[in-house]
Amino acid sequence: MKINRQKVLVWGLILASIYVVYRYWGVAEEILMTVFDASKPFFVGAMISYIVNILMDGYENLITRFVSFQPVLKMKRNLSLLLAYLTFAIAIIVILGIVIPELIRAVQSLLSIDPKTIQQIFKSMEDNGIIKQIIGLIQGDTSGNVDIVSTITGYVQQILSSIGNLLLGILTSATGIFSTVINVFMSIVFSIYVLISKDKLSVQFTNVLKAYVPDWYQTIEATIDVFNQSFRGFIVSQTIEAVILGSLCFVGMLVLRLPYASTVSIMIGSTSLIPLVGAFIGAIIGVVLILTQSVSQAFIFVIFIIVLQQVESNLIYPRVVGGSVGLPPMWVLVAISIGGAIANIFGMFVAVPIAAALYKLFRDDLRKRLANQTLT
Repeated sequence: MKINRQKVLVWGLILASIYVVYRYWGVAEEILMTVFDASKPFFVGAMISYIVNILMDGYENLITRFVSFQPVLKMKRNLSLLLAYLTFAIAIIVILGIVIPELIRAVQSLLSIDPKTIQQIFKSMEDNGIIKQIIGLIQGDTSGNVDIVSTITGYVQQILSSIGNLLLGILTSATGIFSTVINVFMSIVFSIYVLISKDKLSVQFTNVLKAYVPDWYQTIEATIDVFNQSFRGFIVSQTIEAVILGSLCFVGMLVLRLPYASTVSIMIGSTSLIPLVGAFIGAIIGVVLILTQSVSQAFIFVIFIIVLQQVESNLIYPRVVGGSVGLPPMWVLVAISIGGAIANIFGMFVAVPIAAALYKLFRDDLRKRLANQTLT
């Protein structure tokens, strides 16, 4: 039997590497974590480039379709890149310009509340049977004998403790602000380089697959294409759904004359990017903000959000997002639960498109196998 020396050498190096990593795992782990930390800006830059590329492709298509001036067509790639980043920058500036002043106003309102007013609020809540029943259901007490003052005081203490820990963490990590700014700058610069040379990088990646895994490169490219379609469709549809939900919330709050309409609507629209549970997170923030102005308005807001959620779940989400994701609701819930347990909010966001892609790959492979069995 003829021995392939090259394969023996490759497998020998692999086994030796595994032994070295196992034998010196502490050192290997430290090296791997150092490499991972150093690579974080480039991972973030790759994610930024993927998201920006969706808008960039849209601008390129618009320029190709509506512009016939040749000098503009020749520089459409750079022009589309500039327009895409400007769009995101303007959106962030506008959102922060709306949210931050109203948050400051809410904090000022909270600090200026007269203690007698707080006592009157607690008194009215004590006398309100519906509120007592709701708090009782939350605590699991159906007797109706709920001490609202002590309950809310406990919640407030927990919130203040969390805020204190957050501020302490910010102060203790102040030395890392400069490093964070540098990492963000590196991520953006890297994303620009990726987008400028995306066609060249695609060709190079294909050539690497053809050279090293010639029997598998078509399967790998097809799998990557499925994941790309899943993520792209999910991001676009979730963004559209978030804009629609935020706009409906804004109009409804204006009609009901509720305070902080723009800030709360932006919060709900932004958090709704997280499937199923995101809008509820935004609603909780909205309730806390409106409570600084009026308990009755906060109660009206809760009712309004429940109605809006029903409209969103039954009309908007199935039409806008349902077709693009193609994942049954049961598996959406499972994916969000697993993703949140692994990587918190980021995991909840990416879990659905990953699960949708895996579901499509499994479904297509299952159909192919069943079709082959039928033919044989």
